Amino acid sequence: MAKAKTKTDLDAELQELKETVRKLAAHAEVVAVALRTPEAVAAPELDDAIAGIHGLYEDLLP
Repeated sequence: MAKAKTKTDLDAELQELKETVRKLAAHAEVVAVALRTPEAVAAPELDDAIAGIHGLYEDLLP
């Protein structure tokens, strides 16, 4: 039987999830700006945002 997680463990997981959501939001903002105004976002910046989203996806869904 699996051991119950402690409050400390849960707090650490929550902080990690908050950071993941923050990163996702930042990447999504770059993509949204690029969709609305393509000249406002340099190609390497857009590439980094897309790669960041893919990286988060791989981390969350093994």
